[in-house]
Amino acid sequence: MMKQLCPICRKTGTCRQAPNGKSGYCKTHKKCWKLERVPTAEPAKMQPGPIYHKDLIPFEEDLMRWSYRIVGHYVQDTLEQWELGFMRDLDMQSEVACWHRLAFAFITWHRRTGTPLRDDATEEKLVAKFVFAGTERAPLSADEESKMVRQCWDTPDDWGEDGCLQSGVWTDEKGHKRWAPPEHLKDWSAEWN
Repeated sequence: MMKQLCPICRKTGTCRQAPNGKSGYCKTHKKCWKLERVPTAEPAKMQPGPIYHKDLIPFEEDLMRWSYRIVGHYVQDTLEQWELGFMRDLDMQSEVACWHRLAFAFITWHRRTGTPLRDDATEEKLVAKFVFAGTERAPLSADEESKMVRQCWDTPDDWGEDGCLQSGVWTDEKGHKRWAPPEHLKDWSAEWN
């Protein structure tokens, strides 16, 4: 009989498990356990979360709009949906910064590989790889595209130590801090179509 891995202490053969493997007793942590089916939500009944950030400052709007033009349109159908997603995030600034970096990494990937923009379905998959690279939960697969995704995420072109946010910062006539992409990236997607 093969000894089973305890889901609590991750040791093999030291703890007790029921024959079906769905319950047992961890001797290391002196704890009973039972695997239960996690209830799944019905997509039709799901609703968006509350809006935590009702007002956006112009600086954040600039970052959101630019990242939407580069990568966000592969994720959300409209700019409004894109912005609402950020407004529902508890840590909006970190999320905006992450997508801002992802946009730079996406451009970097296309430049370094010399690959023009492809059909939306293919680019959506590439954006998903960048999202996965940004979470750092697990290594990407070993294929060449994934290796390049990791390199571009780690060292995107035009990304300074300041997170590239300072390089395009300016103040408008009302005294609001604003952001604009570097001049050579303003019409980036037109250059690659």
